[in-house]
Amino acid sequence: MVSDYLALEHVRFEDRIHIEQDVADETLPLQVPPLLLQTLVENAVKYGIGTRPSGGFIHVVSRIEDGAHHLRVVNSGKICNRDGASTGLGLKNTRDRLQLIFGASASLRLFEGVPDTVTAEVVIPLRKPAESAASEAPPSALQRSNKPAFA
Repeated sequence: MVSDYLALEHVRFEDRIHIEQDVADETLPLQVPPLLLQTLVENAVKYGIGTRPSGGFIHVVSRIEDGAHHLRVVNSGKICNRDGASTGLGLKNTRDRLQLIFGASASLRLFEGVPDTVTAEVVIPLRKPAESAASEAPPSALQRSNKPAFA
């Protein structure tokens, strides 16, 4: 799903956008709330690439680190939105969904890295289904598709 969206944005921005996906195979079958990654990538395009005349890059990373699924969207830009168009509601809702589905050990952080780089990082704990709050979540709360979020 995210790959399709990024391909569409590549047509729109042409040479102004550079896209890289670094997805570990072992993360492909892992469940991710629907549209979670899509929200982060759309924010990267809207508030990062779209605000820069020269464009920039988006790097999507999916890895298992320290017993958790780490999803990162790194993009050109700054957290501070000059025109004030962002209310932060999408990120707040995403954080709330993560907590509801996976419990307190799930998180979403947004931070600036090297100059003009923003990272949105989601951490989802890896647990056996019986141990996870996700096992109690309604079926619609998790992506249950044969097509991974990155396809």
